[in-house]
Amino acid sequence: MAIVNFNSISGVSTISATSNITVGDVKLNRHSVSIGTTDTTGRNAGVSTAIGTLIFNTTRNTAQVYTGSTDGWVDFGGNELFEATGGTKTTSGSYTIHTMTASDQDFVVTSGSKIIEVLIVGGGGGTGWDVGGGGGAGALIYSNNINATPGTYDIVIGSGGASGQSAQAKGSPGTNTTAFGFTAAGGGGGGAYPDNGTGQPGGSGGGAGDNGYSGGPASGDPGGTANSVSPASGWGNPGGSSSPASWGSGGGGGAGGSGSNGSPNSQVPGGASLPYSITGSSANYAGGGYGNADAGAVYATGNDTSNSPLGTYGYGANGTGNPNGSPFSGNSGVVIVRYST
Repeated sequence: MAIVNFNSISGVSTISATSNITVGDVKLNRHSVSIGTTDTTGRNAGVSTAIGTLIFNTTRNTAQVYTGSTDGWVDFGGNELFEATGGTKTTSGSYTIHTMTASDQDFVVTSGSKIIEVLIVGGGGGTGWDVGGGGGAGALIYSNNINATPGTYDIVIGSGGASGQSAQAKGSPGTNTTAFGFTAAGGGGGGAYPDNGTGQPGGSGGGAGDNGYSGGPASGDPGGTANSVSPASGWGNPGGSSSPASWGSGGGGGAGGSGSNGSPNSQVPGGASLPYSITGSSANYAGGGYGNADAGAVYATGNDTSNSPLGTYGYGANGTGNPNGSPFSGNSGVVIVRYST
């Protein structure tokens, strides 16, 4: 056996040996190549990412090659074909996507293993009574490094919170969405006019009801950006405060920003949603409902997106400024799974 230790070799076209050649952890045998082992942590910390780099990953228990594409490290050899069910199953390019919108749509891996991406959004909060604050969005959680192996992964989809249905009733908070060991908190309900105006806490906080109250705090973290990996608590922001001068409730917090503070006789935006491309095209998720006003302001006609980018799934309800109550409820959450086909 020949053991070769060097930093670099130039001008050598052939290295001959009668037995084996060892270079670091790599062994060149007469009839095989041993590529050495590492785990996922070691791979991410110190392995070369030149295209074509080979390792054996002990975390995944398979050989991997670095492709240089968006897939990064790709498994090859030795693994069963990955098969999974759950929710609505679609494809986009080289990816398979599962969208779960109900709690009876568990994600089930029947064979193989694979690193998957997951987007989880809690249910949005409802708006408060009368000139009530906008509902807060459910927290948004995104991870691109979950190891899915055979078994059933329970999915619980958070429902949207109901609006306040009687005088001075706050909107109900959305409920939590849980999946893959994560909990995306439901959004906070909006505060109610005139004497119960403080916004409620949630993944994103509910907006304050008129007049002069504070918005609800968020359990999610601020600072989320498009397609960004989130902390375990998800992305979320507080609700806006209401105008002390009357007739102006605060917007609910969203995954991408805080709810706007109320302004007299004006609609104000809720916190921005965040765009993710996990389904193959960019879509917005988890926006805060806008705060509305009374005394001649334009009332909302539904959970439209004219003043607040509510997005798809997990958004908080818009305030109405309706003296007879606030009929809008938050939107339910979602779990979306994507993996390379």
